[in-house]
Amino acid sequence: MTLKDASERLAVDAGCTPDAARSALQRFLLAAHAVKTPQGRAPFAFKLHQFISGPGKVMATLEAPGVRNITQDVQRFAPGRQAEAVQLYATHFCRDCGQEYHPVWHSSGGAGDLYSPREIDDITADDEDDRYGFLCPRREGQQYRGALEDLPEAWLDVTRNEPRVKP
Repeated sequence: MTLKDASERLAVDAGCTPDAARSALQRFLLAAHAVKTPQGRAPFAFKLHQFISGPGKVMATLEAPGVRNITQDVQRFAPGRQAEAVQLYATHFCRDCGQEYHPVWHSSGGAGDLYSPREIDDITADDEDDRYGFLCPRREGQQYRGALEDLPEAWLDVTRNEPRVKP
């Protein structure tokens, strides 16, 4: 069910406009995400985002929140920033935890680490020095230290001798 569909159904049940229902639903989802038990855990047995379908493809720049550009228009560069070569990256969300991530090609060189956009299912690089990977924005309180154990289990391929991140 999309957020639009849920808002329309809520509007009928609540006797309000779809815009008011959508706003209330968005506020509820954000507030519900922030709720924690006294032990610091999420009180819900499931994540609501698992039941609401996404809006289609989302593209974002790799800039800080509040600065970055987010759009649903699939294009190579951020709108109005082609001259600066500010690239847009496909944005995906983990079905288990909601973590935002961006599939990228990683290359190291004289200029340091470079990241370029890639399609989620593309794992064959044109350049043998490029490696596929993912970038995830850091959130306040995030405990990721770079270890595989810090990643959601659904992100790992454990069928081999050594666990690794799924492509």
